[in-house]
Amino acid sequence: MAEPQYSIFSKRFFLFLTLGVGVFLILSLYGNWRAVSEAFSRFSYWSLPLILALAFLNYLTRFWRWELYLKRVDISLTKKESFLIFMSGLVMTVTPGKMGELLKSYLLKEGHQIPLARSGPIVLAERFTDLLAVYLLTLMGSISFAYGAEVLWVGLSVLVLGLLPLFFPKLFQGFLMILRRFSWGRRLESPLLEAFQTLHDLMGLRLLFWASLLGLVAWFFECLAFQVVFRGLSVEIPLFKATFIYAFSTLVGALSMLPGGIGAAEGSMTSLLLFINIPKPLASTATIIIRICTIWFAVILGYGFLRLYRKHKSS
Repeated sequence: MAEPQYSIFSKRFFLFLTLGVGVFLILSLYGNWRAVSEAFSRFSYWSLPLILALAFLNYLTRFWRWELYLKRVDISLTKKESFLIFMSGLVMTVTPGKMGELLKSYLLKEGHQIPLARSGPIVLAERFTDLLAVYLLTLMGSISFAYGAEVLWVGLSVLVLGLLPLFFPKLFQGFLMILRRFSWGRRLESPLLEAFQTLHDLMGLRLLFWASLLGLVAWFFECLAFQVVFRGLSVEIPLFKATFIYAFSTLVGALSMLPGGIGAAEGSMTSLLLFINIPKPLASTATIIIRICTIWFAVILGYGFLRLYRKHKSS
């Protein structure tokens, strides 16, 4: 597997890494550099293994969902190769809407000649059920946090609009009719139709239920990790509030379409923590820790598993 094929991912990675470091620097200055440094020095680093373990459980649960989707579209892989491909996709976590995880489809095409039109809809279905799961967690957490109704309605609108073409195929057929008016559109018609049919199968009510349930469990693990961060800072925060703040901020980051939600998620998270009277230095510190232990931990893991996958395919 030639290295140059992945050079574009390296360039994007360093671009997004610079953006992430910039956001953390701004948060540190906002929270008072000295006070934030003191909060980091007092943080119980014995909590880190539990935080990272909960984040890893998120990935494992989502892998289970990935396996359900592969089975649905009749893509047969060994568990080892499937796991390596899935985890490799995490290296593209810091892309707009995480759509860089289409890297998984690229790896399937490269290794097994599986068309992107067949595997790409899996990534779309993953993103949709992730959004639905985070939205539901936000609603659950809002029981003790009356804030952010506008964004919740925006999220609901996006979910409903995303489902309409799947439940009303005539809408998609109308879109294809418009495309047929253009020569480039006629070339796209066949792969788009194949992708739509695959996505339609993936979004059947029974599979949608189980995939969304797995997404709900997966993202709840990271909400728990967020609460553990505060325990490491010797601050008690109710689970419902931790769930709302983390899920709401993740939702804002996803809807912003910024790479990994960088900037939008951190800003929302810090603002909500200040809203419940968490001191500014602790709010900034907690935000930095949880983002490193989720978003950037995923990227590092993904990079490591991508190297393992390359080695596996070359052996």
